[in-house]
Amino acid sequence: MFYELEQRFDRVVETSQQLIEVYRNNMGAAWALHSPTPNEAWLRQVLLDFWYVDEQDGRATRTYVGLLAANEAVLSAVAATISHGCVDNVSFCPASYKQ
Repeated sequence: MFYELEQRFDRVVETSQQLIEVYRNNMGAAWALHSPTPNEAWLRQVLLDFWYVDEQDGRATRTYVGLLAANEAVLSAVAATISHGCVDNVSFCPASYKQ
């Protein structure tokens, strides 16, 4: 059971890193609350922020609010990440959306 949990965690990290790499190569316009530059480093912090910091209340989590313009490559990477069950609470608009 522990081995399966470890494998799933490794898959979360691996898939998140793949998404970060795709984003790095396909960055569009972006905005993030409390961040002047929501770039690859910001996204890495957001997606890989798993651990509590010293003296942090275990009932509290850190939140990241942002909006990223994404091309087809980034949307595909997000969809692949979600389909592997690695990301929760991610909302994205399909590329076919036109305003």
